[in-house]
Amino acid sequence: QEALHGLAYLNATVFPRATGLGHTWDPALIRSVASAIADEGRVYHRRDPANQGLSYWSPVVDLARDPRWGRTEEVYGEDPYLSAAIGGAYVHGMQGDDPRYFKTLPTLKHFAANSMENNRMSASSNVDPRNLREYYLKPFEKITREQNVQSYMVAYNAINSLPCAVTNLVRDVARAEWGFQGFVVTDAGDLGSLVTGHRFAPDNATGAALIVKAGMDSITDTLTVASVQAAITQGLLRESDLDTALRRNLRIRFLIGEFDPPGLNPYDNIPDSALLSPDHA
Repeated sequence: QEALHGLAYLNATVFPRATGLGHTWDPALIRSVASAIADEGRVYHRRDPANQGLSYWSPVVDLARDPRWGRTEEVYGEDPYLSAAIGGAYVHGMQGDDPRYFKTLPTLKHFAANSMENNRMSASSNVDPRNLREYYLKPFEKITREQNVQSYMVAYNAINSLPCAVTNLVRDVARAEWGFQGFVVTDAGDLGSLVTGHRFAPDNATGAALIVKAGMDSITDTLTVASVQAAITQGLLRESDLDTALRRNLRIRFLIGEFDPPGLNPYDNIPDSALLSPDHA
């Protein structure tokens, strides 16, 4: 699901788009907004758990350096501190404060240096190390360290010619340095774009193997199942290579209470009256 400023595709409260939320300069207010969105998401999940999940591809903590980018309405602004403060409050509100369960699972995106829409499936953001660390990665780092965020989505673009779907930044920076323990999902079509866009892999089976071995845990592409199976058949992947991704996916599902009996998770009891409530308006 998407929840950039309310639940997408559903009859739910619509809040200002992300640029407007950033202009509030008010993390406490944004935390309340995100908590309201998560409450409404829990109502839909309780009504239809098979089709209305609790993993949300929001917030966007990319940085809007140039208005010609084309997606500046999805982000909080151009400043890494502001984006970390507002994005962190959004994450906090969506995750909730229960010591055992997450209300919903927010996903930081797009990791990283995503600042182009034209040719996004093939373009490379060529960034010097200091600019990457102190600017593009800074909101991800701060939110990861402070809010225990458990999900990233990688960007369509490459960074210095290495596609983000196979980036080593997740393993070497987010996990090794920042302590990120969550799971990583690719953006839609990233597997196919490794072959046809970035031309980084010769075929889909090789692309799937590269993505899994790079530490991605969920591949958002209609090509995924056949490509992973082909990679195993061809010896490019072992089933044990999939175990780490499987563990991370299952861990997230435990965090949101999917496998526990009714009555243990306080978020199961959010009433229908939360949906489109006057308080949220």
